[in-house]
Amino acid sequence: MMRWLGLPARPRLTVEQYAAFLEDRAALRSRMLKAAVVCVLIFYLACFLFDLWLLGDVTILSAVLRFGVMLPIAIGLLFYIAGNHPIEKKEIAAILVALLANVCWCAILVSSSSPGVLTYFYAAATFQMAITIAAAAIAAKGGRVVRPPGPKQHGTTVLAFVEDPDGYKVELIQTSSRSDAH
Repeated sequence: MMRWLGLPARPRLTVEQYAAFLEDRAALRSRMLKAAVVCVLIFYLACFLFDLWLLGDVTILSAVLRFGVMLPIAIGLLFYIAGNHPIEKKEIAAILVALLANVCWCAILVSSSSPGVLTYFYAAATFQMAITIAAAAIAAKGGRVVRPPGPKQHGTTVLAFVEDPDGYKVELIQTSSRSDAH
């Protein structure tokens, strides 16, 4: 049997069993996906306050990209998730919207003339994107995102918890760079 992250694998389902499993879990996965999209959207829009505070030179660009571009796209994604579409396509759409949001965030950062703030926020965006992509990839391969990517309670470290197809729980955590450790 194949190993996932070096852990012994549980017996595999037949094609029919796997299709029945996916159909049975589709409603739960849709609800979890919708909750994750809403949480990430709230976090993403709340970051506008940081843009106001730290990136005053790109406030208008930030408002346009966050509220004029990403908010309508995220609302459209929520309607798509509520629709009668295969769960795999819903998850792919959510991944694409998350990637677009990160591209918009990077556009905001690159447009700022504050190099110190850019360094910090670009690192944060990179870590958030890496953990988001990792969690989405695991979900796309049949794993389950137990805790969507986001900051730790009472901290800034980004983490996520996922469950692999065999039921093992795995923590994805942002590691600090040397400059963050001071």
